[in-house]
Amino acid sequence: MNAFQRFLTSRFFTFLAVFLIVFCIASVLLLDVTHPLYIFSIGCGLAIFFLQRYRKKLLGGS
Repeated sequence: MNAFQRFLTSRFFTFLAVFLIVFCIASVLLLDVTHPLYIFSIGCGLAIFFLQRYRKKLLGGS
């Protein structure tokens, strides 16, 4: 298992994911659609979604 996969399965990734999810929700609710952070938060949300799916696969989930 390489360093990236170990990071994904560690609890630090969970803390980072929770922070980014809160950031994404706050950005979508508070910012205008044309604001750069709004667009960045949508991208972060998609990245977290796919990384969580990969993490589940690494941990042996179905």
